[in-house]
Amino acid sequence: MTGTIRRTTTTQREQRARTASHEDTNSKQGELEKSEVLTAYPYTPGVCTMNARSHTFTLQLEPCQLEEAAASIFHTILFHRSLGKFRIIDHSSYTAGSLGYQEVDCQLIDLTYIRCSSQSLDQTVYRQLVAFARQLHSGHVGQISLEFYQRRRNRWHTYQTAASCFPWEVWSVQLELLELRDERERELCRDRLGDTLRETICGIVELVGRDDYLPDVPCRNELHMVYDTSYPDVQPYLFQFRNTTQGTTVPSFGATVGKTLQKLMDPFG
Repeated sequence: MTGTIRRTTTTQREQRARTASHEDTNSKQGELEKSEVLTAYPYTPGVCTMNARSHTFTLQLEPCQLEEAAASIFHTILFHRSLGKFRIIDHSSYTAGSLGYQEVDCQLIDLTYIRCSSQSLDQTVYRQLVAFARQLHSGHVGQISLEFYQRRRNRWHTYQTAASCFPWEVWSVQLELLELRDERERELCRDRLGDTLRETICGIVELVGRDDYLPDVPCRNELHMVYDTSYPDVQPYLFQFRNTTQGTTVPSFGATVGKTLQKLMDPFG
């Protein structure tokens, strides 16, 4: 993805403090201003579906801005839903390393945001957004979701079926592509989108800081049930992307499990 990157490394406490500094340049105005931040951007309050929290944001932008805008949101979320790479101490214990971060300056939006300093994680997000952008360019409205889930043992003690995966948090971005007529409209759209994304990122920091459910830290042998252990330099919670175009609803693990339970309870319905 395009953008100018500045690299550094920090502890988790330092990086979260640095990210929090982007929340509000006038923090002395108190709790009233914090409440206003959460309602200033297009946002649908979180709801629980099959025990999964759900948050939805809405953006209007040009097609060329889609990847940078969505990346700024999803990388902010992943930054707060990741730990440093685990290091195994012995057969029963491990420690979490420090989590590096990068500051990314967008090229087509007036915005700077923070993401995990992980090339492999960045490539995962990039591939998902490129594939989504290719689909959406043929239409006008679409939605892409980042879903965090955990694995649980089924009766056969395996983890290979979708039924053993349970979502606990879903972040969705609804996008409407605009067809602008001239450079003046493009400049206004660029400024408005930058303001909206800054307020959205501040809102995300507020939301992830709440005392909501997070999966318990597992023992060493069950790390793969909660975290994605495939990345060499970062340890995010298990996640996946889902997307759709033309404004239809994105299915999730929760929706799939809910339909299955309904069929089992009412096989003739």
